[in-house]
Amino acid sequence: MNTKKYINDRLWANSYIEFFYFLPKLTEINIKTNIDLIVLSCEETDFKLLDEELQNYYKVQADHGLSEGNFKRKKVYTNSAGTIDLIYRSKRFDGKFYKPMFLFYVHQPGRSVMYQLDAVFKKLGLFPLVKKIELAWDFYVNNVWGFQEMIEQHLFLRHQRNQSRKVKNTFYTNDLRQSVKGVRVYTRPKEFDYRDCVRLELEIHRQKIKKLGIEFPVQARHLDLDFRNYFEFRMIDLDKIYKYYVRNSGYRKRMVVLNGQLVDMGQLVYVQFQDLVCYLARKPLMQAVEILKSDDYGIPNYSRFLVPIVKLNMLVQEAADTQKFGIL
Repeated sequence: MNTKKYINDRLWANSYIEFFYFLPKLTEINIKTNIDLIVLSCEETDFKLLDEELQNYYKVQADHGLSEGNFKRKKVYTNSAGTIDLIYRSKRFDGKFYKPMFLFYVHQPGRSVMYQLDAVFKKLGLFPLVKKIELAWDFYVNNVWGFQEMIEQHLFLRHQRNQSRKVKNTFYTNDLRQSVKGVRVYTRPKEFDYRDCVRLELEIHRQKIKKLGIEFPVQARHLDLDFRNYFEFRMIDLDKIYKYYVRNSGYRKRMVVLNGQLVDMGQLVYVQFQDLVCYLARKPLMQAVEILKSDDYGIPNYSRFLVPIVKLNMLVQEAADTQKFGIL
């Protein structure tokens, strides 16, 4: 069977339309990186002293109660460089307190914000832990919706523990609340920037952060990582899968007897392969991986059938290496 012709006949089924449309234009894509969020925690201290020190750098934008979660209040500080949410006052449940602490949500922090906050911590003798960090890649392209679909179709997350899913317009790999890392993809409207873009966010939690040795204030050297160890873009090599079916059919003869009937093994393998391709139709790569690993198909060592999209992976890594997420 000419599998390349078969693939060309079913472009709609595997999202190769989007891939081959964008591949020649990858050099025209502008990628911008930044840290979208850092979450810090530290032991609870005198709130009035902390508030006074923060107001030396920031203005108070809001201070209100929280109806959900383990804390009672949130206070928002802002200046021209960024915004910080301070979550405080632990709640009590059934006569017990959660460990008293402050949480700081530092939104899109640049170097100046982190050093301002670090100065406050040092003055008060606080030692914050980095609980979570969200790294963002913004892709500026002409066809935003088409590009979002393309990277969703080809996004590969290493060691995924939970099923991929799409909620409204956001695509998720892994359960971001329970896993040590995960990726989300969505379209970021132009009110946040000068034009629409597709945003990919890599979320890393405390267990992985501790292993990487990331501390506050986050330095550029902390983010000098090979991001292919976390995620990359790949595509399924259907030609290799078809050859795998042929090799593992277990029969050397083309015509064999099965259940008392004469069967053309070449046609049987073709039907099995066609069934798999139809089942993979228009599914994101991570959902396709779940199918390949399932009991129905049970293809071992599935990663050998996933081919890296080298050019796109290089652009993502290069953007991270050169821009250092805006904290140079």
